[in-house]
Amino acid sequence: MSVLLIYLFEVSVCLGAFYLLYKLAFAKQKYFNLNRWYLLMVLILSFVIPTMQLQGGISSVSGMYSGLLEEIRIGTQLGQALFSNLSWQEALLMLYGLGVLISAVRLGRQLYTLNQMIRTSERLAVNKSYVLLSPRDRKMIGSFFNYIFWSTEESFSQAEKQLVFDHEMVHVSQKHS
Repeated sequence: MSVLLIYLFEVSVCLGAFYLLYKLAFAKQKYFNLNRWYLLMVLILSFVIPTMQLQGGISSVSGMYSGLLEEIRIGTQLGQALFSNLSWQEALLMLYGLGVLISAVRLGRQLYTLNQMIRTSERLAVNKSYVLLSPRDRKMIGSFFNYIFWSTEESFSQAEKQLVFDHEMVHVSQKHS
């Protein structure tokens, strides 16, 4: 189990480093397609890089430390009773799993809310490439895959409406969510 934990830690470090590079170098650039490719590639690379074996100085140093350190336990009697059979790697993996579970529940709630909004919205237009919806209880404009949400309460000029609609159509044509 500790091998999986180390792998997940290395993936997280890679993701963090690539994200920092993105924020420093690419986030303000207007090359959106290049930014998308960068983000997709670093996602893949972040999972691949930790599996690579590095050749060189590390293998020659590994033989120097052949002794084991004595185990040191810090904590109260209650803490020792509750977590006596739990290593720090397992605790960290449980914490990671809790974060994944919370994120999954949050995503599920958001998708459920979005599904409810799609089902209860008034259909203004149905086309082969998009469905134009007017949310009943929300004042919003946006898109999700081929659904365009368009609040009829928004007060735009005809030119502004066309500009916003064209913008949302770009999202629809590129299957953004």
